[in-house]
Amino acid sequence: MAIKWTAAGAKTELKKAHTIGSAKERFYIDFRQLAYPAVGEDFGYTLVTSGANKPGSHNLTSGHGDFMLPLTSKLTVRAYVLPTFAYTAVNQPLWSWYYDATSYLEMLYSTTYDAYVLYWQDGGTLRRLVSPAYTSDEDLQVWTMIDCAIDLTTGDTTGSALYINRVAVDTGWSGNIDAKTKLFPKFSLRHFNTTEGGFTVNHVRIFPNKVATAAEVAADYSGVTNEEIYFSLDGFALGRSRCNVTRFVQGFGYGKSVKDPKSGAAGANTLTLRLLNESGELSDDQYAAFDPTSDQFNGLVTQKYLQTRCRVEAEVWYSNSYDPFFIGQVDDAMFSRRSMRGDMSMVEIRAEDIVARIGRKYKRKSVSYEDKDLSDATETNSLVHLIARLATQEDIYNFVANSSFENATIGNSWAVAGGTAPTFSRVAGGVFGSYQGDLVYDDATCNVTQIVTFTGTKKLNVGEKWTFSLWLKAAANANGDLTIYEQDSGGDNDSTAAAYDTITGGAGWELYQVTHTITDSDSDRLTVKVSLESDTTLSMDGAMLIQGGQALNWFVLNNNDGASATESADDADSDSYDTCGFDCDAVDIQHGWVIIDEGAPIWEELKQIGDAVAALYIGADESGTFKLRAKLQDESTARADPTSLETIAAAAGVMSEIEQDSVNKLVGHGVKIAKTTALKILWSAEASGVFDFMSDRLIDNNDYFPDPEDDGGATARYLAKYGAV
Repeated sequence: MAIKWTAAGAKTELKKAHTIGSAKERFYIDFRQLAYPAVGEDFGYTLVTSGANKPGSHNLTSGHGDFMLPLTSKLTVRAYVLPTFAYTAVNQPLWSWYYDATSYLEMLYSTTYDAYVLYWQDGGTLRRLVSPAYTSDEDLQVWTMIDCAIDLTTGDTTGSALYINRVAVDTGWSGNIDAKTKLFPKFSLRHFNTTEGGFTVNHVRIFPNKVATAAEVAADYSGVTNEEIYFSLDGFALGRSRCNVTRFVQGFGYGKSVKDPKSGAAGANTLTLRLLNESGELSDDQYAAFDPTSDQFNGLVTQKYLQTRCRVEAEVWYSNSYDPFFIGQVDDAMFSRRSMRGDMSMVEIRAEDIVARIGRKYKRKSVSYEDKDLSDATETNSLVHLIARLATQEDIYNFVANSSFENATIGNSWAVAGGTAPTFSRVAGGVFGSYQGDLVYDDATCNVTQIVTFTGTKKLNVGEKWTFSLWLKAAANANGDLTIYEQDSGGDNDSTAAAYDTITGGAGWELYQVTHTITDSDSDRLTVKVSLESDTTLSMDGAMLIQGGQALNWFVLNNNDGASATESADDADSDSYDTCGFDCDAVDIQHGWVIIDEGAPIWEELKQIGDAVAALYIGADESGTFKLRAKLQDESTARADPTSLETIAAAAGVMSEIEQDSVNKLVGHGVKIAKTTALKILWSAEASGVFDFMSDRLIDNNDYFPDPEDDGGATARYLAKYGAV
């Protein structure tokens, strides 16, 4: 949009025609950067074979997983699957939300109907949508697109539909459905309760709060602007939020980088997008509640999603098939706005793939590996996997102790107060593990607290954001607050509270959170508090205190025990999850000893592996998968050298010339590492000639040298003894 000023000083808007993004390409931006790692999974993956024409690099082929992804009253779920069982097989779950035996939503292949069935029940009568029956393995065992558009609010037979290969096969429930009254916190893939299904799954798409129409399903959601959650399943169990922004794209540029590993360049693939910003939709200084269906992406002033390095994805479509051709993150310039005189406002972004992220990573603490292969199909024995994951895995620290209330003495980590005699105890149940914490109201507002001190290595810094979150449920309707107190030895310096009003009694588990920004440089502790103002029992589980401004759809167990409801931040427990998959040739050459020093650049270490295996390519592929192609790959998995000729369908002009053949040459350099278990002297203080040994008095390991003024004067000498040697 351009502004024209008239002589009188008034202004008018000048509109200019523009073309929207191509129907062939689709572009997505993950504005809110919501991640859904598996809280428990044993997935197995296989590479998509050449010629299979399936999106991405991997298929999910075994195992099952759970994700903290609450069920909404309206939603659409798409899954692209290959049944690997007989058409007469017993029930084979594909996905589900399970609360108990009489409350669940499940998509499965049913032995009762020899068909795909969507079941729904919430304490009342079980209802279903059913596909046509299958009569042979040949008909069933093919790649199938299954879409479920679901409305759980109607109370009758209408509002939902089951689609097989984009065609509606059932649009009416078998009877009036139960209205959704419970909370279903866990989404399960390839299983229902304890039963595992036998599907190969390529990808899953979930649109919360959206009931897709038949036309939207048939068009593969090309015009849907709602935020979706996409599980690519490309070798890792992680779902991500994303929004379709194709309608804003005026042009794009894509750079595919194939670098010599010895060049020193990270070799990141890049994508540049030129986005129409006619009404400030993509301006990072305009704020409104996040609503992608109304083109509101930046969120509130406390969120500022456009001022972060959002994730970007690009796909190319042909009919109903597609392939990703770029996955990465916006670079440090983020959303750069450009408005030329007489032209419309534009925003330009440049995104880089995961190699750029690796290139910016340095090892914070040194690490060593012994007797690992350069690249191995067993990833725990593979240096390229282990070192790459130092940069690609997401590490999360949880700073509150006994965070799932599994430890027997709950009072070590949590204190209860308020009222006359409230109680806080460990009881069987919970979302995670085997127990939950139950706060029982007495006669006035009561609370549980834990103090986390930052007086050791880990410190608090002004401007940091800290988020306290946990899952709550109540026996009856409940009100209260979550609070973070910022303190020093003198008391409170600041605090932030967030109400959890109102928890519906009997509805089940729901996640609540509060975020606080550190304001005082003297603060050296945080106190987290959960208060209860209602006469009921409040159950809690999955407590997390993390450094960051957003609660996670995940849980890290901190099973340490505090003392008198106080714990040190240095005792925080951590866990990690993958943000990309791997497709690496096996080069089973064992490396005896590898040390990555503190501060070492991760990409430099990976380049050295590339050199050692004579890499044809090391970096990210179009699906965002970390890829290694090596000339020295194992013979059992070796592939033929690529042909030097290309297939040309219609030649506009071809020039060729003869070049003299040259001899192939391969030069390798290495260092032989000899390992021995024999005891050897690495360094001797006496032999160095630096020290004057005049005493045989020994100072044991972990002891301190006495003050010479107190023992022997300035001429005293002491020997330091390391361990028992």
